[in-house]
Amino acid sequence: MAAACLLGASCSFPDVKIAEDAAQCTTGTDCPASSEPCRQAVCTEQRCGFEPRAPGESCGDGSKCRADGRCAQCLDKQECSDGEACDDGYCVPSHCDNGQADGDESDVDCGGACKPCGNERGCSGGKDCASGYCKQGKCAACAAKADCAALPGTYCTGGSKCEPEKALGVECAADDECQSGHCAERDLVCCDEGCDGLCRGCRQPYTGVPTGQCGYVQQGKDPYAECPTELVACNGAGSCL
Repeated sequence: MAAACLLGASCSFPDVKIAEDAAQCTTGTDCPASSEPCRQAVCTEQRCGFEPRAPGESCGDGSKCRADGRCAQCLDKQECSDGEACDDGYCVPSHCDNGQADGDESDVDCGGACKPCGNERGCSGGKDCASGYCKQGKCAACAAKADCAALPGTYCTGGSKCEPEKALGVECAADDECQSGHCAERDLVCCDEGCDGLCRGCRQPYTGVPTGQCGYVQQGKDPYAECPTELVACNGAGSCL
């Protein structure tokens, strides 16, 4: 099993803003859900992190995890229907692998019923593009949420790609990533509200309510180091003891 990438280490996702000595978790279920289906939450030494799922494990939508960490409809041609080919993880009609722009393809062997096209390839809409953004007939990297308008319920990632908005309790870095419109600033998870008041949080280990729901930090805890030292900790009702 690959080593977990712990929050606060050199990871591709931001550190949760909590006191250094505060326990984040006791099990992986205490941690924010990963926004990537081929990555699972783990709890190591009371700190949350993520590790890759094994190739072939389900992504939850009928696709499977590949060795590179992406979800795929197929790993080889045998997993596709008769008359289909497995092209870069997609089960596609056989014409999608013939070196010609035919069928409903927007460019050679991509777009339409084929795999999405890369940047600078031809497109008729965002669905033809791996980035989700079609600009003046060419696939392009998105730069803002507005560029993802052709794909409702998506946002523009730092990687310049339109991705589905995230559910409550999923890791986040900005409000526009979340279906709720709220990425809790200290917990960095999608939350049902902003949840930035004194002794309030959006993670189950601190509040006792499911991660993704804002609640009062439980009595005796102070995970965000908000309370003056002489007041010790939160009182369970939004104030310090």
